[in-house]
Amino acid sequence: MAAGYVLLPIAAFSSPAIRVEKTVATTGHPSVTLSNLRGRVTIRGWSRRMVHAVYILASPRIAVDFDVRPGQGPAQDVHFSTHAIDPTAADQLRTADFTLEIPSGASLEVHDPEGSLQVESIQGDTDLESFGAPIVVTDIGGHLAVRTLTGDISITRAAGRIEATSINGNLRLIDATSSEVRASTNSGDIFYEGNFASGGMYVLSDYSGTMDILCPPQASFELHAKTVRGKLEDNFPIVRSRRFPSALNSGNSLVGTHSTGEATVELRSFSGTIRIRPEP
Repeated sequence: MAAGYVLLPIAAFSSPAIRVEKTVATTGHPSVTLSNLRGRVTIRGWSRRMVHAVYILASPRIAVDFDVRPGQGPAQDVHFSTHAIDPTAADQLRTADFTLEIPSGASLEVHDPEGSLQVESIQGDTDLESFGAPIVVTDIGGHLAVRTLTGDISITRAAGRIEATSINGNLRLIDATSSEVRASTNSGDIFYEGNFASGGMYVLSDYSGTMDILCPPQASFELHAKTVRGKLEDNFPIVRSRRFPSALNSGNSLVGTHSTGEATVELRSFSGTIRIRPEP
């Protein structure tokens, strides 16, 4: 294990930034957790059995607790936790920016209320939470759970079960190979681009935002779409179901099948527009 720090002056009469670097040997599938106050967080999976971390503290008024278990041998649990030494310090002085490289087989949990969060190439379960920070996730293999209040969420090439929830943020899901996707936002928009896995379940819901679904012409799915006060724009040759009352196949509701209906797609909105169309 190695650690060090360097004082970096930001500007005259300002508190000096503190750069800390740590490296610890781990198992191939460690549990890595990070709890931050605010700041940019970037985490990448790599092939090495070690965690390499570089973090920059905006001032000496905050500190990071670094905990490794077990105390001897390769670590199974690695935990970073930022806390304020001076709770009265201004927000910018309680900022910590993290860059972590962790084993690709690790499970990951991050809480970063403000700043930005970017995670890529992790095959274990990943749990990410933020208040207002945008979250960008790429190439995740395990169960992915992402939650924000106002921050946007972007997920690209996720293979495991996906749960993405925001109150006011926008959701983007690109090229997911997952067979189970559940995504919801209140006033944000939802954009889904990609195919649907055979036997998969896809449930997307919003209250007032626009929902835009773009999938290949050869996609095979059973569609249940309903917007209470919004509009439904269907550009797919959907065969409307005869098993349901005509009210469910009105201008703002549709139950039907495209191709052989191998996946189930449920789209729900209260006053937003639902648009489903084939890729060009």
